[in-house]
Amino acid sequence: MKNFLVITVLFWLCTVSGAHGFAEQPSPYNYITPKCPKVADLMETSSKDKEELLKALKDIVPEVYGDVGYDVWVVKEANALPLLVGFDEVYYRMAINRCGEDVGEKSWIVKLQFPKFLPSGSASSGIFFVTKSKEKGWIPWYMYK
Repeated sequence: MKNFLVITVLFWLCTVSGAHGFAEQPSPYNYITPKCPKVADLMETSSKDKEELLKALKDIVPEVYGDVGYDVWVVKEANALPLLVGFDEVYYRMAINRCGEDVGEKSWIVKLQFPKFLPSGSASSGIFFVTKSKEKGWIPWYMYK
């Protein structure tokens, strides 16, 4: 029953916060403002790019979360969104709903844990989407709050 409720709420959030007007909404936090990347600027990636992404997190994480308390993190997961299965597949659907299938196909999810905020489950968890730009390398475009 609890899983059904969580899935229902996530589905509702995906539906309500659709792509229409999404890029124009400023973030109320001092983090990245969600913005759909331009498909023409994106590169194809594969599992071979994972190590490069993990190295790029030293620049991406401060951009996404700022520096107060988020300077130490542990990567829990970094995967291409189209490869997600089971419950995590909802993140892939979120990306498609927000920015279209072409962006979703070329995006990755990064899940982090921030030990300084433990034992709080929500404060110590971080989830965001990245994609690889032809000119800028790995760029974050959405942070799950």
